[in-house]
Amino acid sequence: NPRVFLDVSINGGAASRMEFVLYATEAPRAAENFRAMCTGEKGGKLTFSGMRFYRIIDQFIDQAGVNGSRGLPPSLSHHLVCVEKFYLTFLRHDRAGLLSAANSGPDSNSGHFSVVVSPAPHLDGSYTIFGEVVSGHDTMMAINKLSAKESAT
Repeated sequence: NPRVFLDVSINGGAASRMEFVLYATEAPRAAENFRAMCTGEKGGKLTFSGMRFYRIIDQFIDQAGVNGSRGLPPSLSHHLVCVEKFYLTFLRHDRAGLLSAANSGPDSNSGHFSVVVSPAPHLDGSYTIFGEVVSGHDTMMAINKLSAKESAT
């Protein structure tokens, strides 16, 4: 399974690293999208570089996406492989640190993801789990402590 990382700066401070292992066997498409967005290898806006965590809910979830946008324009989204066309019912949102992506059906390409910071069983069956934080849990929790007026990039 591939490992990738994000270097996160909170309020302009020194960057801290979050490392992830991706579930390439269980969720190959979502894992590949995330990997490619972390490396920026497809170029243009298809990168997490400069993105922001735009939705942070205390003790629940940290959400981020391509440069903080709500989606990619059709001209860019076809460069991503499509997310899983089904929900992986055998993977559960049962612990902190899981990487998860909303799924609105076949070909619902997106450069957005969530890191759950506590168990969230109500997401089972509607979000696809495709990896987890293996290092940098302290950074994950520091992001979660931010108020709506602060930012993490």
